[in-house]
Amino acid sequence: MKLFTNCTEAEQHVAEHQRFSVCRLYTEEPNAPLRHTHSFCEIYYSISGGRHFYIGDRTYDAASGDLFVVAPEESHYLDVEESQPYERYVLFVHPALLRQFSTKESDLSSIFLQHSADFQHRLSLTPSQQNRLESLFRKVTSCTGFGGDLLEMAVIVEILVFLGGLYFQQATLEAVPAVSQELLHRKGSPLAHSLIRYIDERITEPLPISQIAASFYISDSYACRIFKDEFGITINKYIQNRRLNIAKSLLAQGLTVTETCEKSGFNDYTNFIKLFTKTVGVSPKRYSVYGS
Repeated sequence: MKLFTNCTEAEQHVAEHQRFSVCRLYTEEPNAPLRHTHSFCEIYYSISGGRHFYIGDRTYDAASGDLFVVAPEESHYLDVEESQPYERYVLFVHPALLRQFSTKESDLSSIFLQHSADFQHRLSLTPSQQNRLESLFRKVTSCTGFGGDLLEMAVIVEILVFLGGLYFQQATLEAVPAVSQELLHRKGSPLAHSLIRYIDERITEPLPISQIAASFYISDSYACRIFKDEFGITINKYIQNRRLNIAKSLLAQGLTVTETCEKSGFNDYTNFIKLFTKTVGVSPKRYSVYGS
C-alpha cells in the first residue's frame, strides 16, 4: 500500500477504489481548503501536536498522541501555522469498506456514523496505544509482494477494530454512574457524607453494610436510607460502580483479569466476570484488549 504525502491524492484514491488510503504529512499543503467535508470517513492522528482541530461546531486542542474521527460530510479543518512543521497521519476509509468487514456483533462504522449529541471526537492515547497505532500504520503501508493486498486489508481491519474498541471504552466509562462531584460538594447530611468518605477510603476492602453501619453506631436500614436519600443511589450499587470503574482503569493499564479482580475489591472471580460483562457490555478480557 502506497503511503501518500498529499491528502488530495489520497482522497482521490479512496473515491476511485472505494477502499482506504494512508497519508503521512509534515507540512501544510499549499492551497488546501480550510473548512471542508468529504464522503468518506477520516481518522486523524496527531504526532507533533500544538494545533487546533475544528470538527462541526467543536474545537479541540490537538496534542501529541491525540486521535480524532470524522464522519462523512462532517465539516472540519485544522488551523494553519505555516511557520512550523506539523507531523500527522491521516487515514481515509470508504464507508463501503466498513460495511464489507462489519458483522452483526462488530459494526466498524459505529464510531463514525452513530454519534450521540455529546460524542467526543478526540481520544488521547496512552504511550502504549500510540506505539501500537503507529506500528500498524507502518505495517499497513509496507505490505508488498504476493498476498500484500490481503495483508494490508487484514491490518486495516485490525486498525479499525483497535480504534473502535478505544471509542467503545470511552463511551462505557460514562455508562457506570457514580456520585457526581456536584452532589459530593453540596450541603446535605453530614452523616451521609461521612459514610461515603468511609466507603471511598476502603473501597477495595470487604465492605458489608453491617460493618459500615456499625462504624457509625447506626442500624443497617438507617445507613441505607440516609445514603439513598442524599445521593440517589444505594450503598451496594455505589460500591459496585466504584469498583467497576477501578477495574476498568486497571485493565486499561495492562493488569490481568485475575489481578484486576483482586485489586479492585471483587473477591469472587466468577461473579466479577459476570457483573463486569453484564454492566460494561464486554468481558474484562476483551475490554483489556481494547485498552492495550
